[in-house]
Amino acid sequence: MLKRILGKGVDYLAAVLLALMTVLVFLQVLFRYWLELPLDWGEEVSRYLFIWSAMLGAAIATKRRAHFGIDFLVKALPSSVEVSIAVCVNLCICGLMAVVAVQGTKLALMNLSQISPTLAIPMGVPYAAIPACALLMLIYTMSETWGIVSGTKREGED
Repeated sequence: MLKRILGKGVDYLAAVLLALMTVLVFLQVLFRYWLELPLDWGEEVSRYLFIWSAMLGAAIATKRRAHFGIDFLVKALPSSVEVSIAVCVNLCICGLMAVVAVQGTKLALMNLSQISPTLAIPMGVPYAAIPACALLMLIYTMSETWGIVSGTKREGED
């Protein structure tokens, strides 16, 4: 349930950020080359929008199980072994995402005192994409793992 609620919100947020970035980059080109009035803040905002969009995209790919993987060997094994391997892999992913979330939080907090050159916002804001999206990936992976373990979702189903 939480995965479904988060999923729609994350999808919409990523779409909005990507659309804003596209419009902003277009406006930058328009203002710089046609009007000869460059937007000083446009490049920095578009960079931060790109960072957040990319990280949210990684979380969405985790939710949809769209990350690259090689599973030809696992698919050749019996289904019970395949499920066990899927659970082990998901637990490893959960561990990695927990570490990334903790270390990303430390990085974001460490950079709160640094101010961005043009926007004058704390650099912790763009860095916060790392722990926020790692937590999303952790939630999505835990949800999938619970579905596999509880039998409500078999490995390979969407």
